[in-house]
Order: sequence, then C-alpha cells, then structure tokens
Amino acid sequence: MATCDFCNGTTESGTRYPAEMVQQAALTGFRPSGLEVIYGVARQLGLTEIDPGREWVEQVMADRSDWLTCPSCVRELEDHLAGRRRRGPAQSPPPKYRSGDLGATGGSGNSPLVVGLTLVLILVVSAVILLLIS
Repeated sequence: MATCDFCNGTTESGTRYPAEMVQQAALTGFRPSGLEVIYGVARQLGLTEIDPGREWVEQVMADRSDWLTCPSCVRELEDHLAGRRRRGPAQSPPPKYRSGDLGATGGSGNSPLVVGLTLVLILVVSAVILLLIS
C-alpha cells in the first residue's frame, strides 16, 4: 500500500506529480480539501493564528520531491489544474504508479506535511478537550 501525500490515506495505486506542478497549483490557489476541515475547526475554537493553508504552501514550496496522490486527491488536483491548463499550453499527464513501484515506504517523501497537519489536528483536539473540562 502507498500513502497519499495530500490526505495521508492509503491507496493501491497513485499518481505521482512533480514538485513543480504541485507548487504551481499551490501558487494558483489549490489547497487539499483536508486543510479546510482543520482550518474550520481551528477557526471555531478561536485559534486564528493557525493557518494550515499557509503552512501547506510553505511546505510545498520548500519540497523538491514528487508528490504521490490517491484517486480522490488526483481528482481535486486535476480539477484545479484543468482551469489553469485551458489558458496555458497542454501538458502531458503525470505517470501512473502501482504501490509496488513506490519503494519500501510507499510515499514520495512528503511526510513532514502529513506530520505537520497531524500535529495541528492534535493541538486543535487538545484545545477542545481543555475547553470542555474547564
């Protein structure tokens, strides 16, 4: 099994995108849907200093490795890229990979993003618990 670099979900197969393509998508406003959930919870708790979108863009811009995406995240990214591609030159689709092609870890090396988002989620849940027991 492989792990999606956007949602951390497991997938039998995935699509690998070059870092430059994900960076361009991030610069033109793409954010994985999971970020909206984290930001929404943080905003409801009054934690306005947490900005998963900004942190995600910073991670994307710093990362030079390919990004592996599950079928659900591929659709999100492709929907975003389709709008940009209509205005620009056509690009060839990224290569497809089976989980056996991805090496022992299954991902493409973007685990700091997943770890960072997990830590944000843990902080948000901790804040909720503290509010409930106060």
